[in-house]
Amino acid sequence: MSDLLKNIDARTRLAGTNKLEILLFTLGMDQRTGRRETFGINVFKVREVMRTPGITAAPDMPSSVEGMV
Repeated sequence: MSDLLKNIDARTRLAGTNKLEILLFTLGMDQRTGRRETFGINVFKVREVMRTPGITAAPDMPSSVEGMV
C-alpha cells in the first residue's frame, strides 16, 4: 500500500474516535464590528464534502442572507 493510502486509511480509522483536528476558516466580516469572523470544524467528524448547489435569492431578506439552497 502506498504511503498516501496508508495515511488516508489511518485518518479514516481516527474518524470514529474522539481525536480532534480543526480546520479554521473565515466567512467574511461581522457587519457590526467590522472584524473577520473565524469558524472551526473538527475534520474527523466530516462525512462528506459537496459542491454548493445554485443559490436562489429570497425576497425581503437582510443583506447577510444570500439566498436559499
